[in-house]
Amino acid sequence: MTNEMKTETPMYLVPGKVTPEVEHRAANVVFDMYGREILWPVFHAYMTAIASPIQPCADVETVCVSSPTLYDNLEDFDLAQVFPVSLRSANGTDIELVRRADMEAQVAKVTAEKDAQIRHLETFTLPNHMTPDIERALGTICFRAAPYAHAFRKAGAAIPTKAEAEQAFVIFKLLKGVLQHGTFEKAADILWAEAHAAIKKAGKDEA
Repeated sequence: MTNEMKTETPMYLVPGKVTPEVEHRAANVVFDMYGREILWPVFHAYMTAIASPIQPCADVETVCVSSPTLYDNLEDFDLAQVFPVSLRSANGTDIELVRRADMEAQVAKVTAEKDAQIRHLETFTLPNHMTPDIERALGTICFRAAPYAHAFRKAGAAIPTKAEAEQAFVIFKLLKGVLQHGTFEKAADILWAEAHAAIKKAGKDEA
C-alpha cells in the first residue's frame, strides 16, 4: 500500500470496457455544451484522447476487505475501516483492496532504474575543481582534434567544416570519456578506437 498523494488536480479512472448498466448510467448524465446527450462511445473517445493508458495487472492479490454497508454515503468512505481477508463477509459484498502480486518485483525494478539514473548523473557531473585529466581534455588543440573529426564526419557525424566545431566535437568526446573512465589516457584510447571504427565503416559504405 502506498501513502496517499496530495495533488491539486483530481484524477479519474475511466474503464476501457463497461457493462450495459454503466453505459446507460453514463449516457443519462453526460451532455455536451449544447445540452445534447453524449453516448458512451463518443464520451469514451474523448476520455481516451487525453488519458494515459494503465496497463492491466496480470495477477493481483487481496490485501484486506472493507464492507460498503458501514457507510451511508461516499464521503464516509474516507473513514473506511478495513479488515483481514479472513474476516470476509459471507454475502460477497465486500470491497476488496488489492495490490499487484508482483509488487516487490515492480518496486525493485523502479529502484534499480532510479539507481541507474543517479549513477549516470554522478558519472557525468563535473567536479568543483579542475583535475589534470580534465585539463588535458579541455586543452586539446584544434590540429590534434581535426583528424578525429574528419574520421567521424566520414562516417556520418554532422560536424561543421570549421576548426572550432571540430575541436569542440572532439573535446566533448574526450571530456565525457574522462568523466566516465577516470583518466585522459583511457578517454584518448577510446576516442582513437572509435575514430578507427568510423574510418572502417566509411570505407565499407563507399565500397
